[in-house]
Amino acid sequence: MSSVIAQKIYLDEELRVVNQSIRIGFAILQRITFVYRYLHPPLQLIASGFERFMKSILCLYEYEQTQSFPNARYFTNIGHDLISLKNIVIEKCYTSIVIQKSLLAQDLNFINNNLLFTQILDSLSNFGGGGRYYNLDIVTQHSTSRANNYDRIWEKIESNIANHLGLDLMSIKTESQGKKIYFQIYTHVIQILEQFIRALSRLLIKANLGKQAASYSGIFHFFLVLEDDNLGLNNYSEFLR
Repeated sequence: MSSVIAQKIYLDEELRVVNQSIRIGFAILQRITFVYRYLHPPLQLIASGFERFMKSILCLYEYEQTQSFPNARYFTNIGHDLISLKNIVIEKCYTSIVIQKSLLAQDLNFINNNLLFTQILDSLSNFGGGGRYYNLDIVTQHSTSRANNYDRIWEKIESNIANHLGLDLMSIKTESQGKKIYFQIYTHVIQILEQFIRALSRLLIKANLGKQAASYSGIFHFFLVLEDDNLGLNNYSEFLR
């Protein structure tokens, strides 16, 4: 088996890991309540999934341009920085010709201008870049300047989304009230994140990534056919069985 064929096979496997990681992450988010608010597992899965997806897209971009995949040094200076990855994907994939396609133009507008999405992606980037070790950093007296307390960051995001939806977190008096309000908050979080993974999925078939990228698009069929009216309404519980 040639090295290029092997690379294509393993990239297929990588993208399947992306799809599973993100959908399992969404399934756990759908279980978040006022009482059960354990964020580390879903943030780990979703941050890793988005990082892997964007790096895979950039690998496919390089393959289309040069007929070879990038080497290990390609991502050295990026690390786990989702914001930098997002900006590189925009630069490489959302060209002036590509965004003449209305769906991709809408996606780019969402990525650039949705403030809640920007806050969420920044928090996931912080988490992937070191925030996931915050507790151990405190225990070992490691410098925490590399990342902030992800739980406090998400409290702020929850508050911003609650305000956006006209919900009052201070009004929660019972577990049932909290469950209802947090369900609405995390439904909106998933709606926003679904828009992003749908946008990335569309790049596989509608951008300048070539036939090799298109051959992987079936992995993300669920997100490719996801209509705006169904964003945030999908039940991911089957991925926890």
